[in-house]
Amino acid sequence: THYGVGIHTLQGDMRDLSCFDDAVFDIVYHGYSLGFVPEARSVFQQVARVIRSGGVYYFNCANPFFIGLSERDWNGEGYTLRQPYIDGAEINYEDQDWVYDRSILGSSIRCAREYRHTLSTLMRGLVEEGFIVLHVSDYSGFYPNPQAEPGTWDHFVSIAPPWLSVWASYRPDILPRTAT
Repeated sequence: THYGVGIHTLQGDMRDLSCFDDAVFDIVYHGYSLGFVPEARSVFQQVARVIRSGGVYYFNCANPFFIGLSERDWNGEGYTLRQPYIDGAEINYEDQDWVYDRSILGSSIRCAREYRHTLSTLMRGLVEEGFIVLHVSDYSGFYPNPQAEPGTWDHFVSIAPPWLSVWASYRPDILPRTAT
């Protein structure tokens, strides 16, 4: 209101953006949610359809190498990887205590369910849809405390950064979309 900008919100499925015309957005900002769909490519296809050439796409997702791993996986020597690195694999785990207020929601939320999207699937999926990857961050610079007590969130994230963020530009003039 302060800047005189009207905001119109829609609720939908990121795998089906058919409510939008082609090439209508300059920026697509996609917060942490890609892991909640079993196949990332369908999301990239939809974003490529609704974003203008030269537009910027940002998304945040689980670090595919560490999804499902948490501070509770400390075994006295390290954080044990137990789940195979398979694209589309369903990963179930208990959320960290800070994710939601258990005093309000209690035990009504059983566990998180996400899907692993391998790094090659993410990068290849973007490039094949005509995106040029501009920047990838694993947030490792935000957690510079490997001296934190092992088995704590601060220690875990200094060893195994849990998230990735990706900035890409839609440039079908340089990278034509690959037919699938």
